[in-house]
Amino acid sequence: MYVKMHFSIPETIDRRDAKGSVYTVYEIYINGVRHCSLRYRQLHLLHDKLRREFHPSILPQFPPKKLMPLSLTQLEDRRLSLEKYLQLLSQDPRISNSIVFNGFLLAAQQETASE
Repeated sequence: MYVKMHFSIPETIDRRDAKGSVYTVYEIYINGVRHCSLRYRQLHLLHDKLRREFHPSILPQFPPKKLMPLSLTQLEDRRLSLEKYLQLLSQDPRISNSIVFNGFLLAAQQETASE
């Protein structure tokens, strides 16, 4: 059975790690409810796992990595691109029903809840 999920990333939050470095987390909502907070690299890891599971032709393009710190405009562009990426993943039942995709979402939710 295919259950439609609507993904949104309405905001980003800057956080500091133990070393004092600032990083951005993306607040992921599913069907209007906050699900988890993820870094870009965690979403990139999901993409890598999906590439091993599915033929690359069925996956949407992942927003590219930038070498320099992002400006506010670039950060907003990335937020929108990641939101679109998750929406496209969720629209393909092969992906949205996969163990890889759902396992990632469950682990992310549990990790966020324990923070």
